[in-house]
Amino acid sequence: MDAFGFALGLGIRASVVLGVTALALLAFRRASAATRQSVAVAGMAGALALLPLTFALPHLDLVVFPAAATEATAAPAHDALSRFLLAGWVALAWGAVAALSLARLVFGMWRVARCARRRTELDGACVASAAGKLGLRRPVRVVLSGEVKVPMTAGFFSSVVILPAHAANWSSERLELVLLHELAHVKRRDCLAVMVAEIAVASWWFHPLAWLARRSIRRDAELAADDLVLRTGARASVYAEHLVSIVRSLRDSSGFDPAMTMGRSSDLDGRLRALLERRGRGPSSRWGRGVAAALAILALALATVRPTRAAEPPPTCQRSRHAR
Repeated sequence: MDAFGFALGLGIRASVVLGVTALALLAFRRASAATRQSVAVAGMAGALALLPLTFALPHLDLVVFPAAATEATAAPAHDALSRFLLAGWVALAWGAVAALSLARLVFGMWRVARCARRRTELDGACVASAAGKLGLRRPVRVVLSGEVKVPMTAGFFSSVVILPAHAANWSSERLELVLLHELAHVKRRDCLAVMVAEIAVASWWFHPLAWLARRSIRRDAELAADDLVLRTGARASVYAEHLVSIVRSLRDSSGFDPAMTMGRSSDLDGRLRALLERRGRGPSSRWGRGVAAALAILALALATVRPTRAAEPPPTCQRSRHAR
């Protein structure tokens, strides 16, 4: 198979994984946010892993094309050259946009790291209190920075919560609710999920279903963190009031793509409805975990399958015209 055929086959496999993911998200539209996120992350991880798995796993030939004609139908040399050049341009465009997206992601990681270095440590007592309510035992740094205007969480090996500098003037109630929300992201390892989504959408930047899954992962991460805050005993009406006040005061938070920012104004209405309703809360369900595992198996299966042509039939002997 030539380079163009390989790229086309890889795109078709990714479309299958992302398409099944989109259908699963539609089926789980009334499930908990944690359930939907686990499904979306599994689908994005599967689409992202297709390329390395295709090279790493043994191939299983699957006949999906008819046999080639037995007559001489060799393509002219200029057709082969055209296909080669087309594959080269496609690979160049694909790789260039993916590289720019990954560079933007790396720049965001650098900005987060810089903010974490130029910081003022927050009092550890309130952090320990919020972590205790969530049952979070991993150490987490919580810092104040004048370079951010919105609370955010970053890092999946060594987590850090960055609050705006004016958070030092917040009421104890608001500070606790914000810490509960950000530490909920740490407990759920949402930054790792977001990193998978960002790398996957950088790799499949031309695929609309990848962007849909990325948006679902980010939105459901916020909703699931809100669910955890409410499960600590926080009143939904009080939490919603603080959330509205914080989100409405948000300024531009672009450039921090790897981080989990506390809120986006475009998602505020949906989050408020979810806070004030009681359905669709809780951890990931068994069905969600089952579908996530099925998506992982589907990606493995598609990575091993290689479409091929059917074998040519053996030539048949024809009688001579002079034979009687």
